[in-house]
Amino acid sequence: MIWILLSVLAASSLFVVFKLFDRFNVDRYTAVVFNYLFAGATGLLSYDFNFEQAIECQNCLLFTGSLGLVFVTLFNLIAFVTSKNGTATAVLANKMAFVIPVILSFFIFKESLNWLLVTALLIGLIGTYLAVKPNGKQAHKQSLLWPFVLFIGSGLLDFLLKIGERYILTDWSSSMLTVIIFASAFISGMIYGVVKRKIILSRKNILWAALLGIPNFFSIYFLFKALSAFSEQSVILFPINNVGIILCTTLIAILVFRERLSKLNLIGLCFCILSIAILSYNA
Repeated sequence: MIWILLSVLAASSLFVVFKLFDRFNVDRYTAVVFNYLFAGATGLLSYDFNFEQAIECQNCLLFTGSLGLVFVTLFNLIAFVTSKNGTATAVLANKMAFVIPVILSFFIFKESLNWLLVTALLIGLIGTYLAVKPNGKQAHKQSLLWPFVLFIGSGLLDFLLKIGERYILTDWSSSMLTVIIFASAFISGMIYGVVKRKIILSRKNILWAALLGIPNFFSIYFLFKALSAFSEQSVILFPINNVGIILCTTLIAILVFRERLSKLNLIGLCFCILSIAILSYNA
């Protein structure tokens, strides 16, 4: 469980950095693209990296390169949904997507489900929805097309990470897989940014990219470690991880940024805690 906890804490710290982007007028696209550079560099400096071993597995490189492109695409989609439908809708679509890898793991990898797990999953879904549900004045009525696309994309990305853990980590280490994913994401983001002239180089943007990139590396690295520990039962891991991030980021919003929650939001948090408790007990 320690790997899940570390992954949740690292991923939740990204929320704090993103919140500070607006306060310090940081160019989001530039910081995000260069965050992948710093994330990859963190992996190179923190762990042994075997370049010869990385090059030998051509299928690994192809798969990981594709994952990097998915990372960049999904992040930009999150930013788009946030601007069009609001933060709550983007978070909801992104984090409720844990049902997709759970369902796919059940059918493809034949992972087991029981009534306790199904109950915990339903409680987690309800809790996630209530925890980020805006009040009537904040509700957005824009098209749900792109939030739905984000939901599908986020769920498929989680499942691709599961596939990476199951098949790629037989040839590579967790750090190697994480570093190459971020390297690919940086290259893809830079190419698009240069073509579209979206890159704004400044000391401030690069500094915030570093502050984002370091915990970003560990959020994925710890997630791969957790996936290895729960290799045969990812139906437990993804709900705990995503619901845990919702719970942790909401608490940060209350304690650090003094955001106020509605009664429904508080009920949702209680549901999230109950869901994690049931899933942890089952684990």
